[in-house]
Amino acid sequence: MSQLIEKIQQFASKLNHKPSDSASSRPSRVVRDSHQTIEGRCITNIPAGTITGLISQRVLPDISFPRLHPSGAPRDPFHVRHPLMLIASVIPVIMLASFLCANDSHATSSTITVGITGRPVLNLKTTTDGVFGDSGDATVTVTTDHAAGYTLTLTATGASNPTSLADGSGTIGFVTLGTEKNNQDVCPSGIDATAFNVSACNGYWGYRYNKDGTTTANDDIYHSSPSTSGDTLDTTSNSDNGTYKLSIGARADTNTAIAEYSNTFVFAVTGNPTPYTITYYDNSGEATGMPSNVTDGEASGETVTNAVSATVPTRANYTFKGWCSVSTSDDTCTDTTYNPDGDGTNRNLTLNQTSSSNSFTLYAMWKSAAPATPACTTSIPNVNITYMQDITSANKDTVVSNMTKNTQYALKDNRDNKTYCVALLADNNIWMTQNLDLEIGGAGVADLTSENTNLTTSGSGVYSTDYTNSGGVITWKPTAANTNATVTGTPATITNFTSGSPTNSVTGWTNDYNKPYMAEGADHYVYTSGVADTSTLDTIYNSASDCTTAGHSAEDCAHYYVGNYYNWTAAIASSASSGISTNYDNAANSICPKGWRLPKGRDSSDTATAREFGQLWYKAGITGSPTATSYATNGFLKIRRSPLFFVRGGNVGETKFGGGANTGNWWSSTVVSTTRAYVAYFGGTNINSAYNGGNFYRYSGRSIRCIVQ
Repeated sequence: MSQLIEKIQQFASKLNHKPSDSASSRPSRVVRDSHQTIEGRCITNIPAGTITGLISQRVLPDISFPRLHPSGAPRDPFHVRHPLMLIASVIPVIMLASFLCANDSHATSSTITVGITGRPVLNLKTTTDGVFGDSGDATVTVTTDHAAGYTLTLTATGASNPTSLADGSGTIGFVTLGTEKNNQDVCPSGIDATAFNVSACNGYWGYRYNKDGTTTANDDIYHSSPSTSGDTLDTTSNSDNGTYKLSIGARADTNTAIAEYSNTFVFAVTGNPTPYTITYYDNSGEATGMPSNVTDGEASGETVTNAVSATVPTRANYTFKGWCSVSTSDDTCTDTTYNPDGDGTNRNLTLNQTSSSNSFTLYAMWKSAAPATPACTTSIPNVNITYMQDITSANKDTVVSNMTKNTQYALKDNRDNKTYCVALLADNNIWMTQNLDLEIGGAGVADLTSENTNLTTSGSGVYSTDYTNSGGVITWKPTAANTNATVTGTPATITNFTSGSPTNSVTGWTNDYNKPYMAEGADHYVYTSGVADTSTLDTIYNSASDCTTAGHSAEDCAHYYVGNYYNWTAAIASSASSGISTNYDNAANSICPKGWRLPKGRDSSDTATAREFGQLWYKAGITGSPTATSYATNGFLKIRRSPLFFVRGGNVGETKFGGGANTGNWWSSTVVSTTRAYVAYFGGTNINSAYNGGNFYRYSGRSIRCIVQ
């Protein structure tokens, strides 16, 4: 709504006779001995806030009024002396004029219109003791659709004596109520007409007003002249219109020189600030660093500059794309986008100032930005292999001969195209040097077949009732008949990754070794700072970016990734593992890639080569023998460092997760009984290579590392 200056009217109180046949639009005049007349008016068509009063003079030989024809049409004027001129030398005649100008100030989407009507006249015939007079009313109307209402103010704008009434030469004739005169505050502000009508108030003036014709105790109260900073007459809270009556009162005696005393005042109506609220919705339940909601915002204009927060929330594996003004489920907005890409632009809000409700709900937009899982990048030289499944009994020796011992190489799993770090380690076997992260079962998950997975239906250590064989291709895919929704639907997820004893429930996990279970480790990484103190926990990072931001290379972060957790039934690609029950037997199948398998703990003959975890740890200098249950010198450091990178990823025990950054646990293929299997594990004070004592219930969740057959 454009700023405007509404109707401009004179607010005049004058002490002269106003002939009944004078035109209502004629300027107010007073005749003095010099035959001068003084006109007061406001300057129009200038910006609000710069309105000033103008006093002009012109000399007239006398005052002429038109003679009215009986029909009301004017005839030729004739000259008469003003009747009061005959007694001017006896009764001083004084004009009081207050020029009242109106303007509005508000925002652009709503409208406030101010109108002033009426030309009040104050007739005073002064006496020695003084005479009190009250002008007629000026009527001010305010019309608006501004929902927050408006504030009405009256402001003194006179140049030399803003709050007093002075004549054209600047001589003050009337001072405002509450102003000391002769060092005494004899006529205070806030008095009624009766108190004003005493000789002590000679030379004082004030104003009074009411709203919508309401009769209140304040209707007869006179206030001091408005200040130069403005007096607030009314504040509304809605778009209701208002009508105001405004008048002035003054008291004069014969000591007041005959003149016109005037000043200029601006009657302003300002739209109240429009309230608004902003609610930020993260649209995921996973975001952090959300901006605070705005519950009590206010704006004086239609546009709120930079109202939308510049704060950029974060969400693991997603990039913030801005705030959408309507609900959205991705990074696409069908309406207005604020702070796009978090670049700090387009943050202004536009308010509807005719509405009492300006509530904004902004929805975060996210674009998947899951970084490629940190991975090794070096290919094995001189051999044309990309996938783990490319290593076969026919080319294994060639592959080994082209690998440098303890050097990390990259191979992919063709079942999900994830890249894993592998190395030829101290025992001359090729090991995965990070934990398996394969999802099993569920929509979108590839079938596990003998063409991509370590599956067979012949030989010892095979037990499964749900393999299918089609054209020689064996398939194992968990179904609803032999597993629960944890695997076939959404896997359980380790969200509260803690280091203590298992205390945090893993939703969907059941203590059942006759069904395969898996839980996602989510985005957790465990790093050893190299501290040899066995009581010190390792460092946990809750995202790949946290890991790399901490200064680790992408390859190192790949090793620190905890991967997934599987019960032993899932680990051996079975649906009812109790069928394998003889102590020291080894399961033939696993969910490892084709050509790879679960490492052994031992065999029934206690063959030295069957102690695969033990042999590796011994030859890498971690333990003093393949069957040892204590660390060799610096063994606690070596097991967690390059080139082995065994991480303390914790485990799922009794349907609860714990031990993160405290213990590491890996399934072996070795059987204990119908309910238990051997686990290679280590912690701050103990270590066991799945040889004897390290056996746990098959329904618990452990990590997996695979070894080339």
